[in-house]
Amino acid sequence: MFSIKRPEQVSISVPDYLHTKTCPGLTGIRGLAIIIVLLYHLGINHLLRSFNGHMTGRTGVDIFFLLSGFLITTLLLKEKIRAGQISLSNFYARRALRILPVAYLFLLSMIIFNLAFKLAITKASFLTGFLLLKNLPIISVHDRWTRHFWSLSVEEQFYLFFPLLLKWVNLDKILILIATTITTVLAFSIAGAHHLLDGQTLLLEFSRLAVFFFWQGPFAILLGCLFSILVFKGFKFNCTTKRNSVLAGLFLATAILIRSPTFTFYTPFFCEFMADILVGFVIVLIVSRSGALAKLLNSRFLILMGTLSYSIYVWQQLFISIPIQVPSSHLLGFGTAFWFVLIDVLRLICISLVSGLSYYFFEKKFLRLKVLFR
Repeated sequence: MFSIKRPEQVSISVPDYLHTKTCPGLTGIRGLAIIIVLLYHLGINHLLRSFNGHMTGRTGVDIFFLLSGFLITTLLLKEKIRAGQISLSNFYARRALRILPVAYLFLLSMIIFNLAFKLAITKASFLTGFLLLKNLPIISVHDRWTRHFWSLSVEEQFYLFFPLLLKWVNLDKILILIATTITTVLAFSIAGAHHLLDGQTLLLEFSRLAVFFFWQGPFAILLGCLFSILVFKGFKFNCTTKRNSVLAGLFLATAILIRSPTFTFYTPFFCEFMADILVGFVIVLIVSRSGALAKLLNSRFLILMGTLSYSIYVWQQLFISIPIQVPSSHLLGFGTAFWFVLIDVLRLICISLVSGLSYYFFEKKFLRLKVLFR
C-alpha cells in the first residue's frame, strides 16, 4: 500500500533514486502541464461547458511551479552534500542561461512586431518584462502579448532569495519556516475568502497580502521545495504495487479535478492547496520510478512536449493573442464549431513550429553552456 515512512535517524543524504542526473518522468509531467496550459488558452472550456466542466490554466502553471521548487531544491541540496557548499554565482548563472535567452528573444521579437503592427505594447510593459517584474501591481504594464511573463517573474524573484536560505540556514529551521508560512497563508486566505475576518481591518489586510504575494506562484513553489527537503530528511514515499501505481494516477487526476471552480465541493484556496499536495506526491513517486504512471509519462510525446515546454510557454502567447474573427454564420457550408477548431489547429501548428525552432536552434545552445557553471 501507499505509505509514508520516517526512519528514526533523519540524516541528510542523497536518496538512491536521486543520484541520476535526469528523470524523464518529470519531463513527461512538464509536458502534461504545458498541454493543460495550451488547452486552456485554446478555449477547451467552450467544450467543457456543455458538461458543466471547467479547466483553469493555473493548474498547469502550478504543476510547473511545484516541479521547479522540487527540482531546484533537490539540485542545490545535492550540491551542498557533495561539494560541502552551494555556489550562488553558479546557480544564478545557470538560471540566467535557462530563462533569459528565450524570454529576451521573445521580447525583442515583440518590439519589432509592436512597431510593425501597432500592438499598443507600452515601454513600461517591455521594461517590466525585461526586468521580470511583470507580477507586481505596476500601472499600464499588463498587455495581452506579454502578460504570461508574470510566472517567469515570480520564479526568478523567488530564486533570488531561497538559495540563500539553503546555503546559510539549517535545514530543520527551513522546514519549520516553510511549514509555518504555508499554514499561516492557507489559514488567513481561507478565513478571508469565507468573510471570517470582516470587521478585522488589520487581519483582513494581512489576508489580502497573503493571497497576493503567495498564491500567485510562491505557495506552489514552496510546496515543491518542502517535498524535496522531506525526501532528503529521510521521508520515504513508497508506491511499489500495481494498486498504488493506479493510486498515483488517481492523485494526478484528482488534483486536476478539484481545482475546477465547477467541482461540487470546490473551496477557494483549500482545493488549490490539496491539489498541489497531491501533485507533490506524484512528483516524488515519478522520481522514484514507481509504477505505470511513470512509464506513461515517459512516452515519446510527453517527453517531447516537456522538452519543448519552456519555449512553448513563452511563444504560445503570441499566437493565442492574435485576434481572429470566427464567422458567426455558416461559411462555405461549415458551422462556427468547425472554424473554431480550424483556427485552433492553425495556432497549434504555428506554436509547434516556432517553439521547435526556438528550442533546437536557440534555447538548446544556451542550455549546453550550463555545464560551465557546475
